[in-house]
Amino acid sequence: MRNSLTVLTTVIFLITSCTEKQETPLTVLMKVKDNYDKRSSVTYKINYRHKFFDEDDTLQWDATCKLIRETTDTLFGGQIWFLTTDGFERYYDLSNIYLIDHSKKKITEYRAHEHQTFIITGNTAGSVIKINFLRTDKLLSDLKDTANKATLSADSEHFIVTIKYADKDDISEMERNLWIRKDYFVIDKLTFKVKFQGDYQYSEWNLSEIEFDKISTTDLEKSVNSYNKSYTVEQYVPLSEKDYATLPAGISAPYFRGTNFQNGNEISLNDYKGKFVILDFFYMSCMPCIKAIPHLVKLQNEYGNKNVVVLAVDSKDREEKSKKRLYEFITKNSVNYPIILTTYKTDSLYNVKAYPTLYAIDKKGKIVYSQIGFSEELGDTLKKIIDRQMK
Repeated sequence: MRNSLTVLTTVIFLITSCTEKQETPLTVLMKVKDNYDKRSSVTYKINYRHKFFDEDDTLQWDATCKLIRETTDTLFGGQIWFLTTDGFERYYDLSNIYLIDHSKKKITEYRAHEHQTFIITGNTAGSVIKINFLRTDKLLSDLKDTANKATLSADSEHFIVTIKYADKDDISEMERNLWIRKDYFVIDKLTFKVKFQGDYQYSEWNLSEIEFDKISTTDLEKSVNSYNKSYTVEQYVPLSEKDYATLPAGISAPYFRGTNFQNGNEISLNDYKGKFVILDFFYMSCMPCIKAIPHLVKLQNEYGNKNVVVLAVDSKDREEKSKKRLYEFITKNSVNYPIILTTYKTDSLYNVKAYPTLYAIDKKGKIVYSQIGFSEELGDTLKKIIDRQMK
């Protein structure tokens, strides 16, 4: 009898092993997609963790989420509701997004189809919905790129699909992992990591209490509408073009001072009277800011001995742990001009609301040019302005 059981156990193991060997990343993800596509909704609890490139600490959110598929929705692919442990509840009803602040008993309404989705898409906590349920086509999109390499492994309960992406510029070691339950082809864990200039960014999604087809649109509407009588409701008013506008050319550049990070000395704009100054409002983890740096380094090299100076203005990297990274950042990016640590007050003086924001200031201290954001033409544009001013 014991020998019979041993044989039976061996046969079952071999059958299971052969079945797993026949699976590939594509077949496993296809089964997940087919499973999800049959479902109208999902509810789950999630622990989401995220580490930014320029941070040592890992941030963490716990949330309860409810998603209802609507294939005609062009923004998210369905209705969204989630409550995070910071006390904020978010609900997208296919038209608007409602941010419910329970501490203030206030509901703010955002017009999602008028580019006001940032309360979810621009917020790290909004990543709790990125579980590949509403947009199942994304499950397969990475496999279509032949530059990516996908492999399949397994543990006792899961298939594990690993996708390694091709390196590009300074971005390397990009990798995504999906843990898929063998019993009913559902993803209950995801991880993503990427390396940029020696620093890692990492995300992890851990799902539990996953249930399908348990909620309806009516359920979500009743839940959110229950607050209307006791909560104040207001419409989000976006900033206008005027609010974002940089200071006009022709006015005197506002005075400011700060600390020269490289040598620790106090520094002010007045120290550069009689010079042509390029101000670059930036911070370390801003990707467009980093792209602008080589152009500014080149300008400093070419014009540094001709009464032209580039000054980087940084109000965000003032904490001690950020300062430690700033030394490495300067070396990695070959920064050859002063970085001035200031406060948000300086950004406000120059009406900086996006990064990078650049100003060109002539020898008389007047603003002659400004630009929000990075473009590949930045260096040539500034060079033309400098050459024109030096005639």
